[in-house]
Amino acid sequence: MEKVLRRVEKGLAVFSLDEVQLTPTKDYKLLARLNETVQTLHRQRYPEVFQEYSYQAVEKVFKKFLKSKGWQALAVTYQDEVLGYALFCERQVGDNPFRKGYRSLHLEQLSFLPAYQRRGLGHLVMKHLEKLALQKGFSQLELSYWEQNVEAGEFYKKQGFTTAYRFMVKPLP
Repeated sequence: MEKVLRRVEKGLAVFSLDEVQLTPTKDYKLLARLNETVQTLHRQRYPEVFQEYSYQAVEKVFKKFLKSKGWQALAVTYQDEVLGYALFCERQVGDNPFRKGYRSLHLEQLSFLPAYQRRGLGHLVMKHLEKLALQKGFSQLELSYWEQNVEAGEFYKKQGFTTAYRFMVKPLP
């Protein structure tokens, strides 16, 4: 990762999408380092909700996730340099009196180092996840994002996602 950061600092964030690799990973330490970008964004936009980024705390959470059944991560790399990651899980919701059951692939986090954002990597990952979900016979690919993350909302709309329901909050005094 340090090699990538040095290249970015020099303004050399150049890569070919054809050579980008999406590699399954259980390296929770790597993911915890990469998480700083998205955690910092969330903290800036929702300081009343999100904690300051803490490598140690995030590392513990990623370690737990990746040891849990159905949780997976992809490292997005170019020439052995990590540019970002996707964290996702398989969900199976059973029938109940109110709604039919379903199986889905749920995207929990998608994040790239700032110099590699808006460069086609997210689209590449989403197509990969869609293909994976179809291979596994899932009925849908799902995710959530925070309303003030307008960039994420626009990106997901371009990927064919539509709003299925809204979760609303009313802060109390």
